[in-house]
Amino acid sequence: MKKHKIFIIVIILLMIISQSTAQKGNWTIGFNSGLRGELFQGSELFRMYSFGNKISFPSLEFNVGYGINDNFIIETGISYIETKTNWLFGAIDWGMEGTNCDQYKLYTSLQLPINFKYYLPLFKNRFQFFTKVGLNIQVPLQAKRNQTFNADPVYMEYNGYSYKLDYDLYVTSPSNPVNVLISTGIGCNYRFKSGIGLSLFGEYYTGLRNMATICIPYTLVNMDTGLSPGSYEDEYLTYRGDYWNVGLGISYTFQKKSQ
Repeated sequence: MKKHKIFIIVIILLMIISQSTAQKGNWTIGFNSGLRGELFQGSELFRMYSFGNKISFPSLEFNVGYGINDNFIIETGISYIETKTNWLFGAIDWGMEGTNCDQYKLYTSLQLPINFKYYLPLFKNRFQFFTKVGLNIQVPLQAKRNQTFNADPVYMEYNGYSYKLDYDLYVTSPSNPVNVLISTGIGCNYRFKSGIGLSLFGEYYTGLRNMATICIPYTLVNMDTGLSPGSYEDEYLTYRGDYWNVGLGISYTFQKKSQ
């Protein structure tokens, strides 16, 4: 706890004594993209799920920002997002992990962010550390619909026997015409004298509305005996819009002429 308090105090002091980034009144345009992964929520009745560890379709974001003072920037823009099924699973009772679920596209959407960024300048203002918080309005490009995906069977070995797991995905998405997401992130940026900037960032988005419901009926059969080891209920997963995003950005700042 003491270390945590010391860290917070150090960050506050750095924010107070930091040099000016000379961004006040400047406009910046940019493009971001990178790696992202959706995080679903699972019932975990009989399957053991692991979410967010598979790479999905990258987000594509165009943005424009304005320096409201020497360290803070307000930013908006537009992003293109593709939402896909994204998880690993195994059998809870046998401890099997690492079985892939194929990635099926559920829906696409446009995302409109309003971000506030704080820049902490280092090395004569060229290198900057930044944090951000944002409110995002996500608008799916498809209406609510029901989809069925017939997944390939999964073959497993356990205790000298071979098993076949058959399952399908019954999906309802997007469940709402609009979603609201809260985003937080950190990153670093290097800005050249020409006004061009290169950045590396990591972000997490938390959705506030249910956007997809997935029913997964399945059967598990012993291929040697033809018998099932038991009867199972259907699994249910939900998706609120949560995802992580790690990427690179390029920007250009229109610098004001010196008076």
